[in-house]
Amino acid sequence: MNATRSASSPARPDPRDVRDMRGVRDSRDSRDSRGVRRVRRVRGTTLFELLVVLVIMGIMVGMMAVSADQNGTIALDQATVVVQDTCARAQALARSGRAPVGVVFDVAGNRLAIVREDGTLTKDPLTHADAVVNFKAPNMPSHVALKTAAFGAAGVAAIFDAQGVPLLGGTVTMQRKGLTRTLTLNAATGELTGS
Repeated sequence: MNATRSASSPARPDPRDVRDMRGVRDSRDSRDSRGVRRVRRVRGTTLFELLVVLVIMGIMVGMMAVSADQNGTIALDQATVVVQDTCARAQALARSGRAPVGVVFDVAGNRLAIVREDGTLTKDPLTHADAVVNFKAPNMPSHVALKTAAFGAAGVAAIFDAQGVPLLGGTVTMQRKGLTRTLTLNAATGELTGS
């Protein structure tokens, strides 16, 4: 039967013959001197290696973000969020307690505080300490200064009535490295927006 096979078709090697299979073997296979097949483990990336790379990338991005804030816009953005959060908390306290609550801005001391109608400080619900935000504290955006606070007849206090509506609108101005950010309290909505 082999004699009738055409010369153009290649001869099929015997699968049991190891010598003919040398060039055809899978690169992961290896055979020892006895012909016993040994499979090498294909090495991949471990979860630990991926986590190390992600941590290194995170550190690099953090360093770039700090160096990108040369003019202080990030610190002003953070301070804006702090002031907005404080006013929103005062508004919520006024609504829930059905009594006026205010945010007093101490420009000279570079701080603000949430006070009740009688002028006493409210407590922070998380720390149970007085609800005072001090921009000189180490956990606050650095070198941000309160420049002005003007709320009409209320002076330096944004006062919310028992329904959480501001009695008067007004503005708060903050500054860092020559940049100025003005926050405006809308008397109709109670929203504090920055510009």
